Amino acid sequence: MKILWFTASIMLLLPSILLSQEDFKYRRSSLHLVLIETESFPKKEIVMGAWNNYPFPDKYNDHRIEIKNMNPNNYVIEPPKKETNKVKKEEKKTRFGGLSKTISKASEAASETINSASDAKAEMEWEAKKLSGEITKMQIDSFLIDSKLANKIVAKWFNENNGLFNMELIQERGFYNASEMEASIAKGQARGLASLGDAGEELIKNTFVVFSKPIFIENEPVARAAKVIADIKANEISNSLLRNEALKTSEKAYEKAKEGYSVWTRTWLYQLEWNETVASTFYSEHWNNYSEFVNSNNYKLKYVGSELSTSLVVFSLNEKRTEADIIKLATVRNLDKVFAKLQKEYDVFKPMVPIISIDPIKAHIGMKEGIEGGEKFDILEMVYDEQEGITTYKKVSTVKVEKDKVWDNRFNAGQKVNPEDEEPESNLDLRATEFEKNRKAGVGMLLKQRK
Repeated sequence: MKILWFTASIMLLLPSILLSQEDFKYRRSSLHLVLIETESFPKKEIVMGAWNNYPFPDKYNDHRIEIKNMNPNNYVIEPPKKETNKVKKEEKKTRFGGLSKTISKASEAASETINSASDAKAEMEWEAKKLSGEITKMQIDSFLIDSKLANKIVAKWFNENNGLFNMELIQERGFYNASEMEASIAKGQARGLASLGDAGEELIKNTFVVFSKPIFIENEPVARAAKVIADIKANEISNSLLRNEALKTSEKAYEKAKEGYSVWTRTWLYQLEWNETVASTFYSEHWNNYSEFVNSNNYKLKYVGSELSTSLVVFSLNEKRTEADIIKLATVRNLDKVFAKLQKEYDVFKPMVPIISIDPIKAHIGMKEGIEGGEKFDILEMVYDEQEGITTYKKVSTVKVEKDKVWDNRFNAGQKVNPEDEEPESNLDLRATEFEKNRKAGVGMLLKQRK
């Protein structure tokens, strides 16, 4: 077993120098972003402009391809049809005269009641699926099949050009010898195929696609509806003084709540399925057969999970920013928040970041990734098995983020969407987040947040 250090020995002699993340060569997960188009809503142009200019998450390799939007109207999911469970009429004649007819009508009435209850339940379940994002997920799944997005993601990994593949991008991101790997594919050499397996496990497998659906909701209609309900209850109070006080409270609440908008961003996270079977099919059957590769159903994206993030946007007369500036800030911050939620909830999506200094321990991760202070991170060192050709990560220790030393790396650092927001204070002099001392930490080792 051999430990890989991707930093020069001189760096170990200068542990207090703050170095750029780009100075370290380490393998990162790759990411593609897809925007789910939505119906018209207030300030849509500003929101869409903020999305189109959204800074790509720098903890991932940029794996964006030409498919950047999805129109859900092309993948309509219809609600289930209403059930009709009417009891069949029995044409039996009995000696009880009109009793048969009476029983038949009663059965029909009972059946209609059951159907109505069943329909109401189905409608509630359908609305719940829409609110939870389950319907949109079904549309995404249809889109993935129709667009063959997974095939295109794989094609980018192998730098497809006019139907030919090569290993240049894998060489760039994984620090391999591309010519040796291509020769291994051609000859099927065992040692070379081991490194191909490492490339699959370390790079290709850790490719993700995030579908995002931003919605901008005007607060005034919601606030007005709440005021109507509050006023009705207030007017039911018999005591005039108390009634007037309740109406004043309702008016004040309305005036405060009606201003601005609410930003909702729901995301769905998918991961490329890449295993030994998929890889073997690609190298043996599709490497030299692009037409068959394009039409193959061998490549898929699997669903990981989804998250929702919301922000309230209120415009203050004391603020010197324009309405467009505040909307843009809220939209970008909301996207960052939902990315941070995905990273905390799903271990496979958590980024690893290198330690860039050990006196004190520092790393380029901060408020943008949802760090507030006190979080625990595993310290990892990269271990390469030369015989197996596989890279693993060995945990050497655990370290905590210093409470008051979190880097504000958010879009427009130091600014708040709303003046009344309760946010941790920003130390704008910081250029990286600081961690508690740990003698086992080394420059170039990687940090990964614990759940």
